[in-house]
Amino acid sequence: MTSTKPTVTYFPLPGRAFAVRAALRYAKVDYNDNRVTGKVFGAEYKPFPDKAPLGALPVLDIPGIGAFSKSSSYALCENGQCERETGVLLCPFSCC
Repeated sequence: MTSTKPTVTYFPLPGRAFAVRAALRYAKVDYNDNRVTGKVFGAEYKPFPDKAPLGALPVLDIPGIGAFSKSSSYALCENGQCERETGVLLCPFSCC
């Protein structure tokens, strides 16, 4: 069964995914927190552009919209696309 919740994929540490996870928690969005090892990333994510568009983590995957790597996930907030396309406001800031 496919999940209808956004998924954040990153290594098992706060790092660069901290801001995305914090924004989702602040906005009270239920999301999947997919923590992968470097070995899993190298085998299952890096070779597949649909799973890791820039070949890097973190990745924010929004069902029905797509996967966004690194700072491109923030661009969704800046132009309000997250709310228009999903009906869910992912960005807790007034820019949306």
